Amino acid sequence: MSNKKFNEFKSLFIPSDIMPISMILIGIIISLFISEIAIKLIGVSISILGVVVLLMKLTTRMSSSVETKFKSNPPPNFKITVKKSPEAVRQVIENYSGDIEDKETKSENNNSNLSEVKKPIKNTMGEEEGFRIIKKEDTNNLDIPKQDKSKESEEKETLENLNTKQLQKEENIQEHKKPLESNFKSPNRFRKREINIPTQGLLEEMPILKEHPDKEFEFFINRILMAIRSVSNTRTAAYFFYNEHKNEIILNSFATESKTVINKKSKFIAGNDIVSQIARSMKPEILTDINPAAELDLLPYYNSNSGTNSFIGIPVIYDKNVIGVLTADSKHSDAYDAIMVNFLSHFAKLISGLIRSYSDKYDLAQDSKYLKAYNKLEQLVNSNDNNKVYNELVNSLNGLFATRNIYSIVLDESKTNYIIKSVAKSENADFEKEFVFSNDNSILFECISTNEFIYLENPDTDLIRVNVGEDMSSGYFFVVPLSTDIDTYGAVAIEGKEGTSLYRDERKFIISLANKASNIIENNNLIELISSGFDKDPHSGLLTEKSIEVEIEKEISRVNPFNYKSSIVSIGFDKYKSIDDEKEGTNDLILKHINKSIDSTLDKLDLKGILDNNLIVILPGKNAQSTKLWAERIRNKIASESLYLADKRYNITVSVGICELDSNSTYKNSIKYVNDALNVSKEKTNTVSVYS
Repeated sequence: MSNKKFNEFKSLFIPSDIMPISMILIGIIISLFISEIAIKLIGVSISILGVVVLLMKLTTRMSSSVETKFKSNPPPNFKITVKKSPEAVRQVIENYSGDIEDKETKSENNNSNLSEVKKPIKNTMGEEEGFRIIKKEDTNNLDIPKQDKSKESEEKETLENLNTKQLQKEENIQEHKKPLESNFKSPNRFRKREINIPTQGLLEEMPILKEHPDKEFEFFINRILMAIRSVSNTRTAAYFFYNEHKNEIILNSFATESKTVINKKSKFIAGNDIVSQIARSMKPEILTDINPAAELDLLPYYNSNSGTNSFIGIPVIYDKNVIGVLTADSKHSDAYDAIMVNFLSHFAKLISGLIRSYSDKYDLAQDSKYLKAYNKLEQLVNSNDNNKVYNELVNSLNGLFATRNIYSIVLDESKTNYIIKSVAKSENADFEKEFVFSNDNSILFECISTNEFIYLENPDTDLIRVNVGEDMSSGYFFVVPLSTDIDTYGAVAIEGKEGTSLYRDERKFIISLANKASNIIENNNLIELISSGFDKDPHSGLLTEKSIEVEIEKEISRVNPFNYKSSIVSIGFDKYKSIDDEKEGTNDLILKHINKSIDSTLDKLDLKGILDNNLIVILPGKNAQSTKLWAERIRNKIASESLYLADKRYNITVSVGICELDSNSTYKNSIKYVNDALNVSKEKTNTVSVYS
């Protein structure tokens, strides 16, 4: 017999039961130790009489105890269907409504009904029916016939005399009572009992995990399960998540006295077990008389048979869908009933409310992380360094998701090989930066060639990532192309850890972040193309460095076949202390002034460009001598014109270097020679020099 049952049985006896118990003991002693049959019969009779008296008293107390024990809450009006099977006896609650929305709707309706009831009620009585009290003291001023007025005054005086006498008597009585009341002590109507409870459990602080709402939610679930065990005869209380899309049951939290038999990593496909059936049917169930042979089939969260005799499960409903199941089991038979269903339903609705609160909190935390990652990438817009963009993209994604490998790839200049451009810092990374591979059968090649993202969960073993024979059978594999409407700049690949996956919203964010990185890379490429690849600068109209090189090489190629001369000229302005050339935009203004001054002196075939902050002029068909005459006119013209900078007037002078092209000329030595001539002129200032 358990201690609890023994204590309940012990509480039935009271001191007055000593008499019948003594009669029983005396009768037994007489019948055992006295040899005469007549006296033995008397002893037996005394014992039987004592037993009858004791049983009568005990039965009366037991009935009253049972009545008071289960008297507090009547069982809810549930419609219960009982199903008997070889596995167990099942009690299905048919009319259960566990959605928190239903409760809110009912409360709103009740409040509206109460407001309707509380409306002021109109008086349906006629004017001659009923009465109204205006003032209590005005009752003596009612209209009375004149002939009765003298009688009224006499009666009034008589009543006043009686009232004064009555008050005097009451005061005398109160004075006599005061000493009696001071000596009288009221009896105690309660019993005081001190209970020593350890304050450690009462003062336990709740961990505040702002950036981990999932752990905070798990903390509250554990407290709910512990509360269920503390008020019921429960061995294991547990909460399961139900993933309807994947048809999975996941053990989230549990509180038990048998930790050794619990499968702590329970994650199983929803089948014929009782948890799955409750999740699919959305109805609470009670199991009793569980067959030991079917225990593990019904309760898959146990590793071995543990002697479970009773089970109860309540679906947790959120937005009219089952998202979890709250369960409790016991070794005792018939441990749960309809009252327990009603009790656990309150916890189920509480869990539903917690999930709503923490799902919003989790979304807010995730959005904050996404925004930070997006802003970090946004800061690289003006960096003009694509390597930083690739690195930041990989590191941001690695910090947001549970990854095994994350890396970006690009095509090399030959468009035949792939290069690992950046790799997340990880001890278990499979690749290193600048790793080169060429496999057109890989999934990475498929992503770049089709310009579409690829997402796989637990990929096939035949999947080729980089090399043949790689193990890719666990986790997830997500590849997103880095592309715009103009071009494709590579891809970013994310490989998840075993047992993890990416939700649709997470994949959408990764795609948007990859698109942002693609736009930044494209912007940097366009800037580079403008500075080195376009024919002319879109702002000044001058040839770019690459175009100057092309035009000079064209002139060199014409020198021998066509037997004519060409020259190149480098023009730079002379710097003076009076001009704040370090001020932003000053050099550009001076170059624009010089460019405008020489426009009217050029022929249609002459070309202008800018190189190293100096103007380069290509003069086809002109030798060094004729070019020098042209340069002298330009120098004098610029020196005679005025330039206004910050409301101040300046006269700018220029230095000019000239180099004539011949059959031995190349682009590099031509630029070197003309710059040497320009440096000679700058030493003298306002001078024209010819390289010879």
